[in-house]
Amino acid sequence: MSWDDYIDTDYIDLPEEAVIPDAHPFEPNDEWLSSAQPEHQLEAMKRWFQARFVDPAQETPYDGGEGGYQFIHGGPYDPDEELQDRFGNIVEYGVIEQLVNELYSEVGDEWAPADWEPDYDEALAMVASGPGEPYQMLCTRLDQIRQVASINGNFDVTQVANQLAHAGIISALEAYLSETVTYWANEDEYVFRDLVSSIEEFQKAKLSVSDIFKEMEGLHARLEKYLQDLVWHRFEKVRSLMQRGLKITIPDIGFLMKEVEIRHDIIHRGGRDKQGRAVVLTGQQVSDISENVKVFAAYIEQELAQRFESHSAVDK
Repeated sequence: MSWDDYIDTDYIDLPEEAVIPDAHPFEPNDEWLSSAQPEHQLEAMKRWFQARFVDPAQETPYDGGEGGYQFIHGGPYDPDEELQDRFGNIVEYGVIEQLVNELYSEVGDEWAPADWEPDYDEALAMVASGPGEPYQMLCTRLDQIRQVASINGNFDVTQVANQLAHAGIISALEAYLSETVTYWANEDEYVFRDLVSSIEEFQKAKLSVSDIFKEMEGLHARLEKYLQDLVWHRFEKVRSLMQRGLKITIPDIGFLMKEVEIRHDIIHRGGRDKQGRAVVLTGQQVSDISENVKVFAAYIEQELAQRFESHSAVDK
């Protein structure tokens, strides 16, 4: 990808007063929006929608046997409902309908939430000083989690311990993946370029010619912010990112998808599933998940060792 790919002469630039400063994700100024020209209203609403919702093919597991996409992260979301709910009292419906029809033609009436979910524990993140550090830290975390799962007590106590251990294992894997990608993005210029080229948010960036050099200067910081904000337990997206950005093979993630659903029930539903049933985990299940995660990460380390001819951390 060259910088010419970012230029779009049809790009509609919004005035400074159109945007709420420091809002993340994008948020338009309603006072400005109410009196803006229809083409500006369309642009602002489209940016708002695309900052929050994506094609489910990007974010959502697909199971043909279960009827299609499994919206485990929320949704599906209908553009008509979401846009009317947000802008119905500000923008005439005829303008909203024009955008709705465009979004329907692109994807349909079922969209998935974008990955701005602020549930990644940044306290777990670190800046690795060597290629093997993320894996070593993962192993340390998994050992610590096993100790939590070994707590003796009655059934209720052990279930809480097992649930916490399960969620901790998935979080430890998230941290490993984040630290690994961030390390190589900072360490290797080719990885940096491949990551930028493979991230859809950057592919769709629309710049005027005058903004190109300014964007180039801030691209490292922008990638770093993207990686910090990424929800790393969306393993399908992360797997694709790592394979394209690091040019390595990532093993099958099928076993992780069920664990993500369980983690979601533990973290966001108080340890119960959609039907209100308690999530029950045995100590052996927790141990098996931990071992599977370690094997998964060890495979990645071996791929990285071959790709970058660096010493693998697996045998340390």
